[in-house]
Amino acid sequence: MLKRRIGSSVCWMSLIQRVTMKLINLLPSQISTLHNQSRLRILRAREDYLKEVLEEARETIAQVTTDKTKYRTFLEGLIAQGLCQLLETAVSIRCCKLDVDIVQEAIPGAIANYQKLSKGREINVTVDTENFLGPDVSGGVELVAQGSKFFVQNTLESRLSLISQQMVPELRAILFGDNANRKFYD
Repeated sequence: MLKRRIGSSVCWMSLIQRVTMKLINLLPSQISTLHNQSRLRILRAREDYLKEVLEEARETIAQVTTDKTKYRTFLEGLIAQGLCQLLETAVSIRCCKLDVDIVQEAIPGAIANYQKLSKGREINVTVDTENFLGPDVSGGVELVAQGSKFFVQNTLESRLSLISQQMVPELRAILFGDNANRKFYD
C-alpha cells in the first residue's frame, strides 16, 4: 500500500511539474501580449486627446472672424503672403460669401505689403464674386492665378491643418512629456 501511495504521488508530482512548466512557458508571452495591448490603449487615448485639442482649436479659430478689425488685418497678411507665394501679375481671390466686403477692404493693405516686399512690383488683384469658398470654411482666402492653374489656399482650416501637422511632436511633448525612446525630431 505504501508503494502505491508513493507511486501515485510521484505520478501526481510529475503531472504538477508538467503543468507548472507549461504555465511558466505561457506566462511570458501572455504578459507581453497584455503589455502591448495596454500600451496600444494608452497610445489610442493620447491620440484621441490630441484630436480633441485640435478640434477645440478649430472651434476657437472660427471666432477670429467675429472681430472685424483684427480679421481685416489678418486677411491682409494672408493675402500678402499668398501674393508673395504666387508672384503673378493678376490674381483672383476666393473667399466666403459673407467676407467679400472685408476682403475688398483688406486688398489695398495687402497690395501695399506685397509691393514693399517685392520692391514695387505691380499686381492686379480682384475678388471672385461668382465662386465662393464652401460652407465648411470658416474664414480666410484662396488666391488663384492663371485661370486656376496656380493657387494658394490660405483658409483658417488649411492654416490650422498645416500647423498641426508640423507641431504634432511638440504638442505631444507639451501634453504628455518627452518620449525617452524618440531619436529624431523632424
